[in-house]
Parts: sequence; structure tokens; C-alpha cells
Amino acid sequence: MPFGRLINVKIMEVVEDETYKDLRDDLTDHYEDDNRVNKVYINQGGTIMIDCKN
Repeated sequence: MPFGRLINVKIMEVVEDETYKDLRDDLTDHYEDDNRVNKVYINQGGTIMIDCKN
């Protein structure tokens, strides 16, 4: 039984790692007060994941 949901965010063009870090920081700030979001992070594949509660 799944306990959560992951949202994968990918930029559809070639960008520097710094762009993903900036986006991660922006999304973290945006979801800071949203209790449905556990964590915003960059995964091993280089995309951003938003870990949400069910």
C-alpha cells in the first residue's frame, strides 16, 4: 500500500546544475508552509522530486 506520492519535475532543455538548484530552492520556499509536502530534493537522475503525503 503506497504511503505517499512523488512528483518528478524536469526542465525540458539542457541547463546547468545551478538552474536545478535554484528551482529546488524556489519550490522549497513555495511549499514551505504546505503540510502535504515532506521534502523537495534533487534525485540521482538530476531531476527534482517533490515528496508529498497521501
